[in-house]
Amino acid sequence: AAQPAPQSYRREKVVSKRLFTLTLTYALAVTAMLAMLMYVRYQGDPHQLESLPDLKPPVKNDEIA
Repeated sequence: AAQPAPQSYRREKVVSKRLFTLTLTYALAVTAMLAMLMYVRYQGDPHQLESLPDLKPPVKNDEIA
């Protein structure tokens, strides 16, 4: 029969698997959100003129005036 390990071989402070999973999930979610926010922030806003609509040039006698 197998004998139990001596007390000195056992780990005394072990984090529960549930707590570890929750902490890991939270850390991954926060890291992903921060990465997304940094990506959006440093992507840069388009120039103000880029947001204006394109205008049709005036046409007279099938030519651009």
